[in-house]
Amino acid sequence: NVPPRWHRPVLVTIVAVGGFLAVRYVLQLSPGLRPFSLRGLEGFCRYSVSDYGGAAVAYRAHLRDVFATGGLPVNDSEIALLQGDLVQARRLARHTLDRDPRSAVALQNCGGCGLSLSASARFCRRCGTRQARSA
Repeated sequence: NVPPRWHRPVLVTIVAVGGFLAVRYVLQLSPGLRPFSLRGLEGFCRYSVSDYGGAAVAYRAHLRDVFATGGLPVNDSEIALLQGDLVQARRLARHTLDRDPRSAVALQNCGGCGLSLSASARFCRRCGTRQARSA
């Protein structure tokens, strides 16, 4: 059972064209969407097939791993939230709001579910958790 001689060139052509198109697609994406880790690749694959919710979860896990293994001291409320440190995220957000009350970056994060809330929110609109008030 030897395949006909024309199968090999056709197969090589299909693989070459497919590889070219895949590389072209990856290079056109934003660099932030193509991280090279297992979770980053999962996020990329989910993004490619329009599973944006699954992609967001995978990219958050990727970022959590990157900052946990890198040991980078980043003072950002969103990064602290991604790392699961809700107390630090709240402290950093309040510090930014103290410097600039109109800052959109430093929205209050819910201590129960992590949802971004306005600085004046008393309760979380997702989980109902009462929000601590700054003095």
